[in-house]
Amino acid sequence: MANIWTALLGIAGFLIAFYIWKKKMTETPLVCPVGKSKDCNLVVSSKYSKTFGMKNEVLGMLYYGFVVLLSVLAIAGFGVIGISLALVLLITAVIAVLMSIYFTILMGFVIKKWCDYCIASALISAGILVVELFVIF
Repeated sequence: MANIWTALLGIAGFLIAFYIWKKKMTETPLVCPVGKSKDCNLVVSSKYSKTFGMKNEVLGMLYYGFVVLLSVLAIAGFGVIGISLALVLLITAVIAVLMSIYFTILMGFVIKKWCDYCIASALISAGILVVELFVIF
């Protein structure tokens, strides 16, 4: 059941990252639906919108796609030789949550604007981490 939750959270995260990517590619304004900041573009187009030279939303799509892939493999009963899929998911979830914390700090203290989609993605990453902690422990 945990792998199903992880897959569903991964799909939700992928859809958010894809939505941000599509809006940026079509140069359509990204409007935050909640909160005081009605212009998420200030956050997603800031100088912090790339990590390791790659757009953050693309990294998000890769991460969430990886999560969905591993979850589906785990549901199907596949494993990785010498290491469990749950452990790989846990390690990647820890990295994602650490990055989410970093980006949240940037939003709050450096950019001083909030992006609802980014916060939702951070919460989804935290949810994946919680689910995977239950799987491991």
